[in-house]
Amino acid sequence: MKTRHKIMSFLLSGAMVFSLLPASAIGTVKAASVNYALTATATASGSETSAFGPEKAKDGDATTKTSRWASEERDASESKRTGWPWILVKSRL
Repeated sequence: MKTRHKIMSFLLSGAMVFSLLPASAIGTVKAASVNYALTATATASGSETSAFGPEKAKDGDATTKTSRWASEERDASESKRTGWPWILVKSRL
């Protein structure tokens, strides 16, 4: 039991020291400068209207409400029978 207590104390101390380090000492991940989704192919099970097609899900426009994909309206019983709406975005790297 004493060994387990010593191990837990050691791990807890290490975690506390690690949490005090600045992020620059640990390292950071930089975001990619290229938005690969813009050149991706988007496919969906369906769309509410042609104005809300799957291509709108990856067009890079995050400011307007009309630039989005909207699935067909289905109730739960229909979705259980025919499947839930889905969207697939394939990126070409």
